[in-house]
Amino acid sequence: MKRTEDVDPTTSVTATTGQRINYLIIAALVGVVLWQQFAPGLRALNPFTDAADREAVSIAVLPFADLSPEGDQEYLGDGVAEEILNVLAAIDGLQVTSRTSAFAFKEQSRSIPEIAAALGVGHVVEGSVRKQGDQVRITAQLIDVSDDTHLWSETYDSDLSDIFRLQDEIARQISGALSERLELALPELEGEVVEWDVAAYELYLRARQALLTRTQNDEAIRLAEAAALLEPDFADAWAVIGAAHSFNAFGVSLDPSGWDAAWALYDESWLAASRAVEADPANSLGIAVLGLAKVHQKKWTEGRVLLERAVEVESPDPNAFLWLGILEIQTGLLDDALATFDRGLELHPRDLNLIRWKVNLLAQQYRWEEVRQTAEVLAPLGDGDALIGRLAAGLVLGDN
Repeated sequence: MKRTEDVDPTTSVTATTGQRINYLIIAALVGVVLWQQFAPGLRALNPFTDAADREAVSIAVLPFADLSPEGDQEYLGDGVAEEILNVLAAIDGLQVTSRTSAFAFKEQSRSIPEIAAALGVGHVVEGSVRKQGDQVRITAQLIDVSDDTHLWSETYDSDLSDIFRLQDEIARQISGALSERLELALPELEGEVVEWDVAAYELYLRARQALLTRTQNDEAIRLAEAAALLEPDFADAWAVIGAAHSFNAFGVSLDPSGWDAAWALYDESWLAASRAVEADPANSLGIAVLGLAKVHQKKWTEGRVLLERAVEVESPDPNAFLWLGILEIQTGLLDDALATFDRGLELHPRDLNLIRWKVNLLAQQYRWEEVRQTAEVLAPLGDGDALIGRLAAGLVLGDN
């Protein structure tokens, strides 16, 4: 160390040192994001900023609490909430926060106003499920966050076999309450209620819950295969099987000695995802898994075509945007990747993986102010990457 006035400006190492710090920060960001993306413990989460978005009738459906005696029906509460969300999302005039965004607060003890502010919504649906034997009680309520009033609430008691009709009925009553209290002309819901064998539906919900952990892939496969055995055309179950095989394949491929086994697993992934798409040509996760399998087989063009198709269906899965964006980074299409992540975040505003990869990409391009702004989105979730992103950007930008 030397005093500044004692150093010849032509020999100063300030610029070099600063550049090295930048490189170290970028490397740290890249390392953290890559590890959290592909490690077995992967966690499967930009609020609305446009003025028109804020003025729209915005609503979030939170995961329903499990009040069952054994406390083992969390998957059912998640499933009920998601199905209600899907029905509401089909109504023109409603802006419904995606599952990944709304469920991001599942393990956090935050108040409804806090969650609504973070999600950028004016209304919240919350509720609970209580299952005992074949009987189920579902309680739901619609809350206006502006004054914390309940616009509507109801409790339903029924056989589990009637759960599909109940989910549809709850969504219809929520839509009606919004129309009446806010003097809106929301269109009536149309279409038939799709009903699966209840046992198959429960198996699928448990399989999906296992898949989201990224550590219980074999359990996800076992449960989803049992569901598909009962309902051979259950596209979502086949998509879960395909995704789980693909995640297992990636884990095996990290060791060169396991490459042959990995290719075999990718073949299994392809077959299962193909069944999903045969049953439902618009199944986004199934299409995306097909694309992912091709990418890992080094068939880049075929993989990209499938992933692009997966993000264009009516209800695209966030993984489709994630995997397409990663492929675009790998093939040097950085601007396309950023656009893909942004498109995904329009539909899934608080998807952790999309935000992490966007932060990583912006850091590689030295766009530190955008790094800081994007990382801020993770702050309400208490996410570690938020701290890293903000710290890195602050160091480069000279924040105090």
